[in-house]
Amino acid sequence: MTVKSTGAPRRLLFLLNDAPFFVSHRLSLAQAAVREGMEVHIAAPFDPIATPRITDTGAVFHDVPLRRGGQNLFGEARLVLSFYRLIRAIKPDLVHAITMKPVIYGGAAARFARVPAVVFSITGLGHLFVTETLKARLLRKVVMALFRFALHHPNARTIFQNADDRLFFAHAGAVDPRTAVLIPGTGV
Repeated sequence: MTVKSTGAPRRLLFLLNDAPFFVSHRLSLAQAAVREGMEVHIAAPFDPIATPRITDTGAVFHDVPLRRGGQNLFGEARLVLSFYRLIRAIKPDLVHAITMKPVIYGGAAARFARVPAVVFSITGLGHLFVTETLKARLLRKVVMALFRFALHHPNARTIFQNADDRLFFAHAGAVDPRTAVLIPGTGV
């Protein structure tokens, strides 16, 4: 994966579904990027405790209308549009999307906005992939089609914390095994 430098500060945008998760698992990455002179942006739903901790690093926080369990078609379309507009406004050199909805919707938005490079973090498959109702099975097919589109960015790396998830995505054609990286998980 390559990110070309233009001389201006490089811009990094994190997309995720939970600001407290970012503080506990990725804040040190944002701090390191800020120290290296990068312009760092974090997009997640506002949290009264986590958001100030994020902005104290020098990063810019963007409140996004993401509901983790939400399945309202209009709400989901609004989120995709929100990610796309944010990406177009920031013009990041790199987008790092973490968890299912930010990976799918942010990955699609990054492709449409022609972001030079993306990193996807698949932290787990979640409830949808263990439930066997008819609705869940149908929704899984849709979600996997969306993953296939989002993850096939021409300059992407996909990080997995579970070898079985990595294998599942590779067999489903959602990720190129050559661009899929396995790292130790942080646990539950």
